[in-house]
Amino acid sequence: MPKLITISVLILLATVSCGFSDLDVEFGLGVGRGEPVRDAISRLGWPIQIAHAEGQTIYYWRASLGGDVCKIWGSAWHGFIVNWGYQSCAF
Repeated sequence: MPKLITISVLILLATVSCGFSDLDVEFGLGVGRGEPVRDAISRLGWPIQIAHAEGQTIYYWRASLGGDVCKIWGSAWHGFIVNWGYQSCAF
């Protein structure tokens, strides 16, 4: 069962990462890789969802990106954000 969950999360992350640029998220929200999670939480608020996959914690927030409200995520390892992206935006 844990292997199935890991595969599902990896497929989800691969699907989410297609079709957008991490730079859009980083520039649009003023966030960056290597940022401490506590700094991201202080700027974006408490996450709406938290998941775990392969030793990383994935935090989800709702944020304004380019005038649209988006569900963004940041994957963290040892308390630092290593990747940013967005899952969906409402137009």
